[in-house]
Amino acid sequence: MDEYIKTSVDSNDILLKNKALPQNHEEEKPQLLEEPRLERTMGMFSGVIYTYNDHHSSATRVQRQLTQHIGIFSAPAGILMSVGSVGMSLMLWVIGAVYSIIGVMAFIELGAMLPRSGGEKEYLNYVYSISRYNTPIKAYVCIHVNNLRCLSAGKRNVNPWVERGIGVAVNTSICLLHAWSAKWGLRINNTMSFLKIIMLIFVCLTGLIAAAGGISGVTPTDAFSNAFEGTRRSGNEYAAAMLKVLYAYSGWNNATYIMDELKNPIRTLKVASISAISLLATLFMIANIAYFSVVPKEVFLGGVEGSSTNTIAGEFLVRVFGEKANIVMPLLIALSTFGCTSSMTYSGSRVMLEAAKEGYIPFSHFFGQVSSRHTPANILILYWVMTMIYMLAPPPGDAYNFVLNLCSYPMSIFFCLTIIGLMYLRYREPDTPRPFRSWMPLNVIFVLIALFMAVAPFVPPVVSDTPSIPYWVYPTCALGFLLLCIPVWHFRINVCRGLSRSLNARAYIQRHNLNPDDLTLDEIEEILEKENEEQMQRNRDASAQFTQDKFS
Repeated sequence: MDEYIKTSVDSNDILLKNKALPQNHEEEKPQLLEEPRLERTMGMFSGVIYTYNDHHSSATRVQRQLTQHIGIFSAPAGILMSVGSVGMSLMLWVIGAVYSIIGVMAFIELGAMLPRSGGEKEYLNYVYSISRYNTPIKAYVCIHVNNLRCLSAGKRNVNPWVERGIGVAVNTSICLLHAWSAKWGLRINNTMSFLKIIMLIFVCLTGLIAAAGGISGVTPTDAFSNAFEGTRRSGNEYAAAMLKVLYAYSGWNNATYIMDELKNPIRTLKVASISAISLLATLFMIANIAYFSVVPKEVFLGGVEGSSTNTIAGEFLVRVFGEKANIVMPLLIALSTFGCTSSMTYSGSRVMLEAAKEGYIPFSHFFGQVSSRHTPANILILYWVMTMIYMLAPPPGDAYNFVLNLCSYPMSIFFCLTIIGLMYLRYREPDTPRPFRSWMPLNVIFVLIALFMAVAPFVPPVVSDTPSIPYWVYPTCALGFLLLCIPVWHFRINVCRGLSRSLNARAYIQRHNLNPDDLTLDEIEEILEKENEEQMQRNRDASAQFTQDKFS
């Protein structure tokens, strides 16, 4: 690997020497870009908490904090409605856990091999090296990160605009917090994560005690006596259910978005990702068993319309503790929502920052800068604007499930391409150092599940979760959006020469006294690749130095 990079860099340097400005131009050379960098503020503890926080944020990262949520608080109802039986619902949660664990191991291999912030954006660019055609994927990854946390939910609203106003206030305060201090943002994330872990453990323990008959007044259900009764067979409905399961598990790859800010990047990535997904899978399975043990199946199949609360978790607590739980549950969900929104803002802004640094976002010179407080303050402005659009535009009702599916569907495509790329790298670069290796048969299983998730939504469902919107619209729109990115980003990169305006390219051009007008697109891409390799080497050195300091 090192020889491969050195050869590429040396040949690039020889080529670029011919593009250098004449010596008499040196007087006009601007000052070198000395921008602040994001600090390494995250240790092992924060890494585990952060990864768990974004996992669990899938339960509550939507904007309407006191109504419906997709995740462990209410997703079991939607999943059961799709598959028809308790047993099959639990099996999908197990499949989702296995899928996520396989994905974690694959992304650990890629993250340890290519230790740089950006996640799948960086991996896709490295594997599919013709990056000018790869930019639509990069753009969609950035937008996808925002979609998942800014969905407008709420099928039962007294005053939707009051709830949206709360969402605007929460999101604005969080963006200001992360623009002011990364360390305080992490402290908020850690505190809220502890509250969520305690809340979920409390639900799990309470459910197990109730199932054993240990709570007076609570009669355990017979949901497990004939667990597979009523199982449906429609591929589309299974795909819709799996999208909800995977959305609840989403976040297992988030540590790869912030590699540049980890004190011991490679080891923290391995320990934090595996620890978080293991904890999450265990709690999710026990929570589902707790729900099914206390809440009758009929309430699940009727959604929460026939219940006394707005979430399955709320219905569970009301049946165990009485109507007083209706007072406590909204507060707990609101705190959980605040924490997960903060966590998603932290990671989403970092992905967009990396895209801006490489010139894939308009006005990248402004948005790619890091503030004097070592925070991505400028890109948080764009992040806030995009969040407001996705928060305020969609109406409640079927549009919520539609936007959820529209955002979740591309996940299977991106992850499938990434894991296929990992398998291809094993063949293309067999001698490249890999501090961690995933098991290839498991990667094949991951790809097969992802392919099913990509194809099944085009099969007509028996019962659709968006009755007023045709079932084929959301996968078609998602694929159409990807295709639409191609001409837009061709104009941005090739016509407007967006890469030459990126901070990474500008810094290299100024350091080496080059004339940007004489550089071709291929040469600029080589410059960006070299800058990326230098950042990856800094992360490798940080891991080595951390280990040396620890054992010296």
